[in-house]
Amino acid sequence: QQIDKKARYYIKLAITTYEVKQHSDHDRYERLSRKMRMERDTMRYGRLQRIFDACLKRGQATILTVCDDAPDQDMASAILIWDANCLYYWVCSRSIETANPKPAIHGVNALLIWKAYEMAMEKGLIFDMDGFIARTDGYFKGEFGFHPFQRNYVTWGSPLWSAIFGVKSAFSRDIGFVDYR
Repeated sequence: QQIDKKARYYIKLAITTYEVKQHSDHDRYERLSRKMRMERDTMRYGRLQRIFDACLKRGQATILTVCDDAPDQDMASAILIWDANCLYYWVCSRSIETANPKPAIHGVNALLIWKAYEMAMEKGLIFDMDGFIARTDGYFKGEFGFHPFQRNYVTWGSPLWSAIFGVKSAFSRDIGFVDYR
């Protein structure tokens, strides 16, 4: 992995400024997520918690949180789940507080991603960050030296296509990987 020197700089700065804690407190994650999303919050926290709890019972989930010195000052958090092959950077949130004058604030997301990547490497798993919507997100992930690969998602289909796919799915055991978002 060839990490970009700007990303490396921000990670090193954040490591000296913040602490990364590993925990399983879903409510703590939810508080930060609700604070970040505010009125645009479409996250289904009940479903999220049920899936997280099921993975946690199997020993296949954790939450990483980047914390500031101040009590109750979580800067960024991510829920990680894994199976036998991959560690998934499943959902994440970050603080929208801009009053913090520390320059290391730019490195909290980078630090969180890097710690999740290290955890995947320790477990001998592939690190899967899912996709990205904006080109800038892709550039940000590229700074870590990660090599993206294309996954096609069907996000809309004509009524005819939906009917054909529905019938084909009902009678085929070998439909392959299809994900709806």
